[in-house]
Amino acid sequence: MIAKRAWIATMVAGFLFACLVPCAAQPVAILTEAEGSIQARIGERRVPADPMAAVAPGTVITLAPGARAVLAYCSGGWVFVLQGEGRYRVAGESVVSIDGRGRIRRRNLADALRALRIRAEGPTLQGSVSMRGADGQELAAHGPLGSQLSRDRLVVCWTLPGQGWNYRVRLIDEEGHVVFERFTSAGSLALPQARKLQPESTYVWQLTAWGAYGRSAEQAGQFRRVGAATERALDRAAAMAEGGDATDRALYAIARLQLGFSVPEPELACFAPPPH
Repeated sequence: MIAKRAWIATMVAGFLFACLVPCAAQPVAILTEAEGSIQARIGERRVPADPMAAVAPGTVITLAPGARAVLAYCSGGWVFVLQGEGRYRVAGESVVSIDGRGRIRRRNLADALRALRIRAEGPTLQGSVSMRGADGQELAAHGPLGSQLSRDRLVVCWTLPGQGWNYRVRLIDEEGHVVFERFTSAGSLALPQARKLQPESTYVWQLTAWGAYGRSAEQAGQFRRVGAATERALDRAAAMAEGGDATDRALYAIARLQLGFSVPEPELACFAPPPH
């Protein structure tokens, strides 16, 4: 599990996902691989040509000798591999050669990835959060955010300077009902197993800390337990991507982020697997 999390984190470490046109046109493809010297322009304006960029129609991609680029049209189910020196224009449903040089190879996007309905747009990354108490005391907490699978281990952990603090962790459902509540003086607490929570439902975890002299601080986070159909689709795509190429693995990582899965933080104790 840690190895898989590290692999996903590596795939999204440089995830800029910058659109190649400022809201003038909707992107139609994702640049999943870029090797060698590559330039991209819209009209006279040069735009980024970084891996994981969303590409708008009308973009002209210029490859130097030996360069290579891969564009994925996820909605149409096509992957275009551009190879060799030449100029290529991104169209609504395909890529065409402008000067007749270079090569364009088209292949089908794997069905397992198409099922995830990947969009040519950037995701919102989930991350750790912190909040200050009434007296300015900062409570840094880490816990489940975004989407969660039925097999995920849900743990809240936190750091707070000083001794003698006590903590309460609550889990609240969409109706505002407290479905779980525990008190502790330790630095972490396991929430109920994800498989025991309602699929396709959102939950809020709430951490409250009390210290000496009336000091207090609070923290909260929100996550959603995904449904069985989404979980099965992700499992099929993960198996395919693990034996696939760089584009397959990149698209799988993008799909996870677009579905609301946070970038894992395996260095934190509360994300470590339970002891055997």
